[in-house]
Formats: sequence, structure tokens, C-alpha cells
Amino acid sequence: MVALSNGVTLLVTGPFQEQDLGLKCSHSKVGAVELLLNHCVEGSDEYVVVVMTAGVDTFTSGLFTRFDLTFLVVESTRNALGVYRQHAEYACG
Repeated sequence: MVALSNGVTLLVTGPFQEQDLGLKCSHSKVGAVELLLNHCVEGSDEYVVVVMTAGVDTFTSGLFTRFDLTFLVVESTRNALGVYRQHAEYACG
């Protein structure tokens, strides 16, 4: 955890390593974020911003229930647009 000079606190779980992806589970880092959010109490002038890897990992746990707002940033590739459509379908029903 790093407290920046502008009053922002930065918490990083660390980058995903190649061995975290694919057949091995990468949810340990997503789980750490979920635990943190479950214990956060934000004031009316406080915000928590979570930057995550592409994909629908938020829907494989209860993490998506902790977000008030989601922004999707999409590359203009066929694969990225497919992930976007999948995410939007899960989020919007």
C-alpha cells in the first residue's frame, strides 16, 4: 500500500504472471480485491477504483456485486470485442 502525496492511496496486488493464466487459477488476486472491497466503507467523498485484466473474471465470484459502476475499455480487435459482448451480456442480463 502506498500513500501518494495527493491523498490517494494505491494498493496493488501485483501483475499476473504467465503461470497465473490459462489452466492455472488466476483468481487468487481477484479474491484479494474482493476481500478488500468487502471491508471498505467509503464516505460520500471517497472512491475506490479497481483496474482489472480483460475478461469476465468479475462474474466468476461475487466481485461484480461490489461495483456501483463499470467502465469497459476495448481494443478494436475481434477477440476484444467478443470479450466486451460477453461482459455486457452478463452485466446487463
